[in-house]
Amino acid sequence: MKKDAEEELMVSVSLFKCKRARRLIMEGMEGSYIDEFNHLESYCNELKRSNPGSDVSLELSKEALENGNRVFNRLYVCFNVARMGWKAGCRPIIGLDGTFLKGNARGIMLTATGLDANDSLIPLLLG
Repeated sequence: MKKDAEEELMVSVSLFKCKRARRLIMEGMEGSYIDEFNHLESYCNELKRSNPGSDVSLELSKEALENGNRVFNRLYVCFNVARMGWKAGCRPIIGLDGTFLKGNARGIMLTATGLDANDSLIPLLLG
């Protein structure tokens, strides 16, 4: 950050000022995360309203609720259109992928995906 400020803006800044600016930026971003998490219930309600038959489940931390706080734990979404397509097409392959979330929103994000098997994949699956 110090090097970028000196090269791009042609100003001299101390390391302390860079650290302070970074801290203020991170605090500002954390506030936006909190605001976004507070909108999750509205988002879930809108998903249910605009996608009839879809499963939407928001889980808050039980420990935090006992202390009077509302803290996001997990979210599950299964769109009805995807479910109907899965049942109609009998897709035999399920792909599962996960990634670790870093920064203020720590945790693991898992995604399950149905794939259509085509002729080129069948030998790979049977072989």
